[in-house]
Amino acid sequence: MSTQPSDFNILVEEAENENTSGERLEELAALNADLARLVASNSATPPEVLYKLAKFRHYSIRKNLAANPNTPTDVLLKLGKYFPEELLNNPVWSLLLLENMNLFKQILKDTKLLLRLLTYDSNRLLMETIENDKILIPELWLQKSAEHRSSDVCCCIATHPKTPISVLEKLALSASYDVRKEIARNPNTPVTLLEKLVIDEHQYVRREVACNPNTPVNLLEKLAENEKSYIVSTAIASNIKTPSYILENFIIKQYICYNDFELSCLLPQVISNPNTPAYIIEKLAEKSVWQVREIVARNLNTPAYILEKLAEKNVWQVRKLVACNPNTPPYILEKLAEDDEPAVRKSVASNSKTPAYGLEKIAEFDVDKWWILKAIANNPNTSINVLVKLAESKFPSVRRDAQYNLI
Repeated sequence: MSTQPSDFNILVEEAENENTSGERLEELAALNADLARLVASNSATPPEVLYKLAKFRHYSIRKNLAANPNTPTDVLLKLGKYFPEELLNNPVWSLLLLENMNLFKQILKDTKLLLRLLTYDSNRLLMETIENDKILIPELWLQKSAEHRSSDVCCCIATHPKTPISVLEKLALSASYDVRKEIARNPNTPVTLLEKLVIDEHQYVRREVACNPNTPVNLLEKLAENEKSYIVSTAIASNIKTPSYILENFIIKQYICYNDFELSCLLPQVISNPNTPAYIIEKLAEKSVWQVREIVARNLNTPAYILEKLAEKNVWQVRKLVACNPNTPPYILEKLAEDDEPAVRKSVASNSKTPAYGLEKIAEFDVDKWWILKAIANNPNTSINVLVKLAESKFPSVRRDAQYNLI
C-alpha cells in the first residue's frame, strides 16, 4: 500500500460513505492502510472485498473486520480469537446464534477462540458499569463447554458468572485441581459444594474455599482444625468471618507448626484481621522480632496504647511505620516529631493527624532537608505562620507548594 494521495480527505469521505460502490471501495482499500481501515469498517462493503482485506496483517483493519456485520462468518471466527469483544458485539452475532446451527461446533473445535470468547464474556459480566442482561454466550454453550477436554476451557466455565449450579457440581468432580480451585473461588458456588471442597486433597483448592466470601464460619472452623498448610492457614486468617479463637490458635502454635517464611505470610493476616483480640496484637508487638513489630505498627486495627509502646522501640523502621499510621494519635506524633531519625520525622510531617505544633518543631529543626519541608508545606494542619516562612525557602519545590497552599 502506498502513501497518502493529495486528495486524501475526499477519498476518506468515499471510503466512509455507504453509497460508494463495492468496486470503488475495493480500489480505495488498495491505495493505503488508512483507507483500507475505513473500508473495513464500512457496513456497505461487500463480503468479497472484506474477505480480501482479511489477508492484511494490519491490526486496525482486522479489528474493524471483526466488528463489520458483512464480514464472512469464517473470517469472523478466525479474527474472533484476536478480537473477541468486536466479534461478540458485532450486530450479526445474534443472528448467527439463531440461524447457524453449526456455529458452536465450529467454535468448539478452536480451543483458543472458545477461550477468548468465554473469557471476554465472563469479564464483561463481572464489570459493574455495563448492562448484564445482554446474552452473548448461550447457557447451552456453557453446559457443553464444561465437557471440553481442555482444563483451561473448564476453568473458564467454572468462573463464568452465568454457569448453572448443575454444571458447577459436575466440574467440582474434575480430576484437574485447577478446575476445582476455580469452583472453590466462584462466589456463586453453593455452600453444599464448598462443604465437599473443604476436604479436597489439594491445598490450593482448600485455600480458595477459605477465601470465598460465601464460606460459612463452620466450614472455616473445619478447615482450621487440622490444617497443616500455611497457605490455607494464611487464607483462613485473612477471612473477616474467621472467629477470634482460631486466630488465637494460629499465634499459640506459630513456632511449633510454621517456619520463619511461613510466619512472614501468616502473621500479617492474623494481625490485620479485625477479629484478632488486642492482647494478641500486644503480645506480638512485645515479644516478636522487629519485622513483626513493623506489621503491627502499620496495621490499622492496632490500638493506640500499643502504637505508643512501638513508638519507643529502638528500631527506627518500626517508629517510622507508627508515624505513617493514620490512626496514630496526635500526642504520639508530637513525640515522634523530635525523633533522631529523619525518615521518622518525614513520616510525621506527612501524617494528616500531626498537630500544627509538631509540624512547626520539625520545620525549625529540618531547615536543610527539602523533602521534609515539602511534606510540611502540603500538610493540611500546617499553620499560616509556618507556610509564610516556607514560602521563602531556598528550595524551589518547597516555596512553590507553600505559596500554593497560602492562596
